[in-house]
Amino acid sequence: MLFNLGDNMADVDVEATKKLYTERIEAYRLCYCSSCRNYQERIRRISPTAARFFASLGVVPDKAEEVWAYLPGKAPFTQQYSCVFPLVCNSAQINSHQSYTEIEEGLLAGFELIEGEAVLVVDWTLRWVHP
Repeated sequence: MLFNLGDNMADVDVEATKKLYTERIEAYRLCYCSSCRNYQERIRRISPTAARFFASLGVVPDKAEEVWAYLPGKAPFTQQYSCVFPLVCNSAQINSHQSYTEIEEGLLAGFELIEGEAVLVVDWTLRWVHP
């Protein structure tokens, strides 16, 4: 299925991506810092819009390949995260680096190439569970 995010496009094999997450990918092993613990809690409570977006690609949001907490969010009691999710793609056209589409407020998504493979990159601002 063709997806356009920003200036980039990927032909994602949604069923194969679902199978990848079911059979091979485990939940990312985060450290025990407060930012990682917050991510683990918040990822279980994502909005219906975010859940539909991830499901449309066959991605399981609590099984990111990598997660970085990098800046406090602009709003009080928020944290910004960048996450990488593997995809199974038939093809991808990556025209520009860091070209994102806003899925909902605080959730930006785009396609990138990492080691020659197309991945979903998400920049996400999440509220602190326990500020």
